[in-house]
Amino acid sequence: MPAPKTRGLNEERLAKSGRAPSGTPRSRSFRPVIAQLVMTAAFALVALPFDVVVAYSVLLGGLCCVIPGAFSAYRMSVPTVRVSEAATHVWMAQGGKLALTVLMLIVVFSSVEPLAAVFFFGTMLVVQTAYALEPMLTRAATQRMTDRLIQE
Repeated sequence: MPAPKTRGLNEERLAKSGRAPSGTPRSRSFRPVIAQLVMTAAFALVALPFDVVVAYSVLLGGLCCVIPGAFSAYRMSVPTVRVSEAATHVWMAQGGKLALTVLMLIVVFSSVEPLAAVFFFGTMLVVQTAYALEPMLTRAATQRMTDRLIQE
Protein backbone atom coordinates (compact mmCIF):
# COMPACT_ATOMS: atom_id res chain seq x y z
CA MET A 1 0.00 0.00 0.00
CA PRO A 2 1.53 3.36 -1.00
CA ALA A 3 2.11 5.92 1.70
CA PRO A 4 -0.39 8.80 1.76
CA LYS A 5 0.89 12.01 0.27
CA THR A 6 1.63 14.64 2.86
CA ARG A 7 2.68 18.17 2.35
CA GLY A 8 6.23 18.99 3.27
CA LEU A 9 7.17 21.72 5.71
CA ASN A 10 8.26 24.07 2.92
CA GLU A 11 4.96 23.55 1.10
CA GLU A 12 3.06 24.37 4.30
CA ARG A 13 5.06 27.56 4.82
CA LEU A 14 4.59 28.53 1.17
CA ALA A 15 0.83 28.10 1.36
CA LYS A 16 0.57 30.09 4.60
CA SER A 17 2.85 32.90 3.44
CA GLY A 18 0.72 33.82 0.45
CA ARG A 19 3.76 33.84 -1.79
CA ALA A 20 4.22 32.21 -5.14
CA PRO A 21 7.12 29.75 -5.46
CA SER A 22 9.30 32.45 -6.96
CA GLY A 23 8.94 34.46 -3.75
CA THR A 24 6.79 37.23 -5.19
CA PRO A 25 3.97 38.40 -2.94
CA ARG A 26 0.39 38.02 -4.05
CA SER A 27 -0.20 41.76 -4.02
CA ARG A 28 2.31 42.26 -6.82
CA SER A 29 -0.04 40.73 -9.39
CA PHE A 30 -2.74 43.24 -8.39
CA ARG A 31 -0.59 46.35 -8.96
CA PRO A 32 -1.57 46.81 -12.62
CA VAL A 33 -5.23 46.26 -11.70
CA ILE A 34 -5.04 48.95 -9.02
CA ALA A 35 -3.34 51.26 -11.52
CA GLN A 36 -6.15 50.53 -14.01
CA LEU A 37 -8.78 51.27 -11.38
CA VAL A 38 -7.15 54.59 -10.47
CA MET A 39 -6.83 55.55 -14.14
CA THR A 40 -10.48 54.67 -14.80
CA ALA A 41 -11.73 56.68 -11.83
CA ALA A 42 -9.56 59.67 -12.75
CA PHE A 43 -10.68 59.67 -16.40
CA ALA A 44 -14.35 59.35 -15.41
CA LEU A 45 -14.09 62.21 -12.90
CA VAL A 46 -12.37 64.41 -15.47
CA ALA A 47 -15.09 63.66 -18.06
CA LEU A 48 -18.02 64.11 -15.66
CA PRO A 49 -18.26 67.94 -15.78
CA PHE A 50 -18.28 67.91 -19.59
CA ASP A 51 -20.80 65.18 -20.39
CA VAL A 52 -22.49 62.49 -18.32
CA VAL A 53 -22.71 60.06 -21.27
CA VAL A 54 -18.98 60.39 -21.89
CA ALA A 55 -18.27 59.95 -18.15
CA TYR A 56 -20.18 56.70 -17.80
CA SER A 57 -18.83 55.46 -21.14
CA VAL A 58 -15.32 56.05 -19.81
CA LEU A 59 -16.22 54.34 -16.53
CA LEU A 60 -17.71 51.31 -18.27
CA GLY A 61 -14.77 51.06 -20.67
CA GLY A 62 -12.35 51.06 -17.79
CA LEU A 63 -14.38 48.53 -15.81
CA CYS A 64 -14.41 46.21 -18.83
CA CYS A 65 -10.62 46.05 -18.31
CA VAL A 66 -10.42 46.22 -14.52
CA ILE A 67 -12.85 43.43 -13.60
CA PRO A 68 -11.39 40.76 -15.94
CA GLY A 69 -7.90 41.91 -14.94
CA ALA A 70 -8.74 41.47 -11.25
CA PHE A 71 -10.06 37.96 -11.93
CA SER A 72 -6.87 37.11 -13.81
CA ALA A 73 -4.64 38.54 -11.07
CA TYR A 74 -6.55 36.60 -8.42
CA ARG A 75 -6.27 33.32 -10.32
CA MET A 76 -2.56 33.79 -10.97
CA SER A 77 -1.81 34.76 -7.37
CA VAL A 78 -3.01 31.45 -5.93
CA PRO A 79 0.07 29.78 -4.42
CA THR A 80 1.20 26.65 -6.22
CA VAL A 81 3.98 24.20 -5.59
CA ARG A 82 4.15 22.29 -8.86
CA VAL A 83 4.78 23.80 -12.27
CA SER A 84 1.79 21.98 -13.76
CA GLU A 85 -0.50 23.65 -11.20
CA ALA A 86 0.96 27.06 -12.01
CA ALA A 87 0.43 26.49 -15.74
CA THR A 88 -3.18 25.48 -15.08
CA HIS A 89 -3.76 28.65 -13.06
CA VAL A 90 -2.31 30.81 -15.82
CA TRP A 91 -4.49 29.16 -18.50
CA MET A 92 -7.59 29.46 -16.32
CA ALA A 93 -6.76 33.07 -15.51
CA GLN A 94 -6.27 34.11 -19.11
CA GLY A 95 -9.24 32.11 -20.39
CA GLY A 96 -11.45 33.57 -17.68
CA LYS A 97 -10.20 37.06 -18.43
CA LEU A 98 -11.05 36.68 -22.11
CA ALA A 99 -14.49 35.21 -21.33
CA LEU A 100 -15.27 37.96 -18.80
CA THR A 101 -14.18 40.66 -21.24
CA VAL A 102 -16.40 39.29 -24.00
CA LEU A 103 -19.32 38.87 -21.59
CA MET A 104 -18.95 42.41 -20.27
CA LEU A 105 -18.75 43.85 -23.79
CA ILE A 106 -21.93 41.99 -24.77
CA VAL A 107 -23.75 43.23 -21.66
CA VAL A 108 -22.60 46.84 -22.11
CA PHE A 109 -23.47 47.04 -25.80
CA SER A 110 -26.81 45.29 -25.39
CA SER A 111 -28.06 47.20 -22.36
CA VAL A 112 -26.45 50.66 -22.23
CA GLU A 113 -28.02 53.38 -24.37
CA PRO A 114 -26.65 55.93 -25.26
CA LEU A 115 -22.97 55.04 -25.21
CA ALA A 116 -20.06 57.14 -26.47
CA ALA A 117 -18.22 54.31 -28.23
CA VAL A 118 -15.10 56.36 -29.02
CA PHE A 119 -14.57 57.17 -25.35
CA PHE A 120 -15.51 53.64 -24.28
CA PHE A 121 -12.92 51.98 -26.52
CA GLY A 122 -10.41 54.78 -26.02
CA THR A 123 -10.51 54.22 -22.29
CA MET A 124 -10.18 50.47 -22.76
CA LEU A 125 -7.11 51.03 -24.90
CA VAL A 126 -5.46 53.53 -22.53
CA VAL A 127 -6.26 51.53 -19.39
CA GLN A 128 -4.68 48.42 -20.94
CA THR A 129 -1.36 50.31 -21.00
CA ALA A 130 -1.26 49.98 -17.20
CA TYR A 131 0.22 46.51 -17.67
CA ALA A 132 3.22 48.09 -19.39
CA LEU A 133 3.43 51.35 -17.44
CA GLU A 134 3.18 49.98 -13.90
CA PRO A 135 6.45 47.98 -13.97
CA MET A 136 8.30 50.88 -15.59
CA LEU A 137 7.01 53.37 -13.00
CA THR A 138 7.72 50.99 -10.12
CA ARG A 139 11.23 50.32 -11.40
CA ALA A 140 11.89 54.07 -11.78
CA ALA A 141 10.66 54.79 -8.24
CA THR A 142 12.80 51.97 -6.85
CA GLN A 143 15.83 53.26 -8.72
CA ARG A 144 15.31 56.80 -7.35
CA MET A 145 15.06 55.46 -3.79
CA THR A 146 18.20 53.37 -4.27
CA ASP A 147 20.07 56.37 -5.68
CA ARG A 148 19.06 58.50 -2.67
CA LEU A 149 20.22 55.84 -0.22
CA ILE A 150 23.55 55.52 -1.99
CA GLN A 151 24.10 59.29 -1.92
CA GLU A 152 23.47 59.48 1.84
